[in-house]
Amino acid sequence: MGEIFYTGKGEKAILKQMAKDKKTGKLTIIFLVNGKEKVYKNVDPSELKMLLDRQEEFKKIAKIKGIKKVLEDRKKFINENGITRLYHYTDINNIESILKHGILSRNELTGKNIEFTENKTKHNLNGNDISMSISHINYDELNRLTNHSRETNMIVLVTNTRPLMMLDTEFARSTTSLSRTDKTKDIKVLFDGKREYRGYQNKLQQLPNYYPTNPNSEALVKNMISAEDIMDIISLKDLNNIDKKKLNDLAFDYGMGYYTVNEYEARCDEIGMKWR
Repeated sequence: MGEIFYTGKGEKAILKQMAKDKKTGKLTIIFLVNGKEKVYKNVDPSELKMLLDRQEEFKKIAKIKGIKKVLEDRKKFINENGITRLYHYTDINNIESILKHGILSRNELTGKNIEFTENKTKHNLNGNDISMSISHINYDELNRLTNHSRETNMIVLVTNTRPLMMLDTEFARSTTSLSRTDKTKDIKVLFDGKREYRGYQNKLQQLPNYYPTNPNSEALVKNMISAEDIMDIISLKDLNNIDKKKLNDLAFDYGMGYYTVNEYEARCDEIGMKWR
């Protein structure tokens, strides 16, 4: 006991106690994080192995100089620019599992043997990444996911910005293959560049502060987003009464809103581009 681990936020976690249930084989693990006990019960040994496998990555995170300042600067930027929402796209068949387990990366889902319906898209993320659009529904991405059909099972999950505050969250300028190579820890990079665009009647307008410069920019959150961070569920088509009641009930049970939109709109600058 007393071994030092690191969390995804770069915090030191000291292993205080670990016990194995002889009947179930499950583990009870107690960590000390910032002096406070965190107890994990019924942990499968395979999950512990996954944690151990990720320690080298977390140790590197913990060695980054000025961790506190990095997060403080990121939080300040998010607040000053009015960024309040993130958007994630998934199949309606996944919603019950997501509200129970959270939004999990593909590797986490397969590692925990959780059944899921995979998004059918040419955009193949790293298996540890969860793609989140910042401040708007990315209709280009949704068109790829739905094959340009409004009769779709895709739904949109709206979360708060807490996933942006994970130190290992990365940011990419585009949802293309660059997402796997052109990544940064600096959210400000997504907002650099020309922010003027031609709007209605070819008038110059300024992009709102909460929009990244590229509509296809995304946050790449690692491994998991808690169900507690989900604020709203949006359906992209009118559901039948049974599905609508199910989603309403689920949203109510988890303390969030649910509503339907028949069309998802482009950002203001994307609309403006069409007038050129």
